[in-house]
Amino acid sequence: MEAELRGAASFTPECWQAARQRVVEAVSNLLTTQNEGHMVILLDDNMYYRSMRKQWFFFSRDRNCAFRQLFLQAPQKVCLERNAQRDGSQQVPEFSILHMAETFEWPQTGGNSWEAKAAVSTLLDSSSTDTCSQVDMFVASWLHPESVGFWAPLPTEETAEQDHTEVHSDAHACDVALRRVVSRALASIPRNQGAAKQNLAKQWGSRKALIAKQLAAKVKADDIPPSAVADLINDLEAAFLDSCVADVQHLADR
Repeated sequence: MEAELRGAASFTPECWQAARQRVVEAVSNLLTTQNEGHMVILLDDNMYYRSMRKQWFFFSRDRNCAFRQLFLQAPQKVCLERNAQRDGSQQVPEFSILHMAETFEWPQTGGNSWEAKAAVSTLLDSSSTDTCSQVDMFVASWLHPESVGFWAPLPTEETAEQDHTEVHSDAHACDVALRRVVSRALASIPRNQGAAKQNLAKQWGSRKALIAKQLAAKVKADDIPPSAVADLINDLEAAFLDSCVADVQHLADR
């Protein structure tokens, strides 16, 4: 959807955020047209930061819907091997897998976290099972007598959220997050492509600086609270990672 909105233009945070908002609107429209019976809406995304998933938890709670999130666990080595076995056009650069393995925030299963609510989070070992078996395991987990029921809506009481203390400036925190992506992405480029590596380094450096500058301006203009800024930085990092992946894939296709 982001690529459809962007067209031939280069990546921008605004376009990426507009694409995510369009997904929200599409899901809202689907719920509006559902008059009777049950409907499953599947959002297939990495959502490797908790804040990316939190949006959909509260979206579902506010609309009296059920919300279930499924995590497929596999060792990093297995993920890299599976990626290598894909057709060329379906492969992603290894640095994106390594980055997500390093930064992925697994669901909190204890305390007052929204992810610790009954039946919200399901973790499956997918290291040695195929897709059909994973679906069977997920369905089977809802057949136990003690299960709360797949269609049970979320409780409406307030959920305690951990406060995010602002340690550095927003622009600095954003720059650190994006710099980590750049470092890993540049390390994935072969040495014999030195000229291309230098061009990408300059391109990503300029893009990174622009995103950090735009973030600081938006936070100031909209008076965004620190906890929401942290979520916004997570979203911008994910968008920036996607753009770097696209650049590396384009380089490989030359």
